[in-house]
Amino acid sequence: MGLPVIVFGSKVDNMIRSRPSAISFALLVSLAIVPASLATPIIGAVSATTNMGELQPDGNLVHAINQSGLLSAYTSGVTDFDAYMAGDPGHFSFPGNDWLTITPTGVVDFNLGSVLPIGRMAVWNFGGNTAFDFTQIHLFGSLDAAFLTPVDLGTFNLVVPTINPVGAQILSFSSTSVQYIRMQVVANNGADRSALGEVAFAAASVPEPSSLSLAFAAAFTLCLSSLVRKDVRA
Repeated sequence: MGLPVIVFGSKVDNMIRSRPSAISFALLVSLAIVPASLATPIIGAVSATTNMGELQPDGNLVHAINQSGLLSAYTSGVTDFDAYMAGDPGHFSFPGNDWLTITPTGVVDFNLGSVLPIGRMAVWNFGGNTAFDFTQIHLFGSLDAAFLTPVDLGTFNLVVPTINPVGAQILSFSSTSVQYIRMQVVANNGADRSALGEVAFAAASVPEPSSLSLAFAAAFTLCLSSLVRKDVRA
């Protein structure tokens, strides 16, 4: 969204010239009461790769990033992460809704599509058989797909769900600008293969364009009215 262009008509211009101080005060008050609005968009991976395999015919890795099984949908890059999670969105594990691996541990890389400041990850563990659940993972971030200079995001213990649908577990780490997230599966709950419901990510909070435009418009108008005031006194 571009910044607004402010054009004053003759009536408004005359009012500013006659009462510049009052106009400036009103604009200051209007700017002060506008709340600081922050967007924390939820980000879905655009693709993923793994060395853990995909159990056919229903266990493709894409099921962990395409919202299959989620009881509430989101729009990547648009839906607010915190607002979405506040609704306690569940994931229903069922054939065709989950990623089912061939080996119990290994690595999966998620491509976010572009470089983004990522600070949280939502994980919906598997809800069909608790022995398949991931119990510990280690996360890394990277600007490149080869992870030539990885950023260590930390080790996390995952909750083993006892119900289906499964709620999301939110993992927090230092916000880091990355395009790729590597999830190293350190351990599962005892089975000879693993399973995962869904993952999503949260970009760091940034001011919404509408708020920036409003602030710019108010600041611009204040400067303009100040110039008019000086002109009136001259």
